[in-house]
Amino acid sequence: MKKILFSLFLILILTSCSKQKKETALENCADANYKKSSISTQLKNQAKILIDKDENYIKLQEEGLQLKEQITKLKKKLDLMANNYLLENPKPTVKKLEEVIDITRDDLTLEEIKKVKIKIKDDHWKAINIWKKKSNINLYTTSNTIKYLEKLNVERFLEVMKIEINYQNKIFEKISLKDKSKYKSYLKKYTKCENDYNKTPNAFLLEWRNN
Repeated sequence: MKKILFSLFLILILTSCSKQKKETALENCADANYKKSSISTQLKNQAKILIDKDENYIKLQEEGLQLKEQITKLKKKLDLMANNYLLENPKPTVKKLEEVIDITRDDLTLEEIKKVKIKIKDDHWKAINIWKKKSNINLYTTSNTIKYLEKLNVERFLEVMKIEINYQNKIFEKISLKDKSKYKSYLKKYTKCENDYNKTPNAFLLEWRNN
């Protein structure tokens, strides 16, 4: 009788452990996939209350406004410089054949016309390249400054995103599974994880039980 009771007790413990492992793995899977996709508006709003008090976040947002203002001013300046350059240095046009050679000549051959046309084309591309080079030299410094400021703004934006995600995750980790399931998008992720578990339970547990 004792052996039977012990066996039953052991089965209950193993079943309980197995169930716990499964539930933990499912929650880990759903959490990870939920964080990768869209966080609920409710959760974002909860996090925003804390984010808006974060000194580093406030500083980064202020820097962002300053950078955007600088970039806008420089782009306007660049447009003005480009327009002025075009007015002062019109884009080279292709010369007409009659401007280069006397087409009324009696001894003019097709071969000569062909060579002249090739030279006109080559000269035009050389003139265009020189024109572009001069334009680039004039606009180079301002253009590079804009690129540098835009790069800084991207880096700043990534830092802002990190802070937002960090606060969202902190709040999310404190929420119970019951409350998480109130989010429709989370419930969809959890259901998908259940389907994945049913297909390959052992592989699923190996991947998600310790996450």
